[in-house]
Amino acid sequence: MKAQTRIFVSIAILVFGVLLHLAANCGYPPTNCRSDDFNCVERALPAIIWLSTCNYVPPCQNQTVDAPGFNVGRQTSLFANCQRINIAHANPSNAALRFARSNDAGMTWYISDVEVGADLGYDSEIFARGDEIFIVHNDADDLNNRFAYSSDAGRTWSTSQLNDPAFDTSGEAAITVIGNEVYIVLSYLGVQLLYSQDQGQSWSVIEAEGDNSKGADPSIVVDGDRIFIAHQEQGIAQDLFVTRSLNRGSTWETIAVQTTDDVGAFSSIVM
Repeated sequence: MKAQTRIFVSIAILVFGVLLHLAANCGYPPTNCRSDDFNCVERALPAIIWLSTCNYVPPCQNQTVDAPGFNVGRQTSLFANCQRINIAHANPSNAALRFARSNDAGMTWYISDVEVGADLGYDSEIFARGDEIFIVHNDADDLNNRFAYSSDAGRTWSTSQLNDPAFDTSGEAAITVIGNEVYIVLSYLGVQLLYSQDQGQSWSVIEAEGDNSKGADPSIVVDGDRIFIAHQEQGIAQDLFVTRSLNRGSTWETIAVQTTDDVGAFSSIVM
């Protein structure tokens, strides 16, 4: 009887350890690995079971995320971590910026309208952190950039226009979030950096590069006091540049990375 008990305990410890290992390898802390979904079945199960689904890999297959509609998947951007996949996309058929989210690696999805209006959702960029969603996109009707924020995994949204006499907004933008600070790079008339500490209710503006010929197709990465922005020269040259600050935006310098062969278009940067 004692031997059987020891075997049972050993098996239980092994299973427990495997489940913990799966959960521990997730990109987010295990307690945040699965965010509440509208229909998250695993939430009804013991926590150790649904936490272990973090590294589950579904069979390879195509999934229809949002349909029907003409060009409903146009101008998409994606941010994924663990099992959570977040997509921002334009829907020209009803003039809306839409949001799609999966909490099970793409097996199931729910959709919401972020903002409805003429020609919204173009050139979108999305950042997600748990239930917080941050989107910057372009209004092709008046050529202004807009910002959208959700604190409840896309159920509800607050939206605003990134427009102020102090800065111009148009075209592609890039976004990242560090702590409570939201950083957005605008690509019109040089390199302009916006940052907010209140989820986009107010913004501060920094001119990182004043040369109006630069700043197109930006991407950004922030690490502590260091800010790096990759971008291309506008027009025919399309040279690749990096504008950087090593003191949290107090001073800036722009470095030419490559000035031959038109290589600067659609850059991306990581650290």
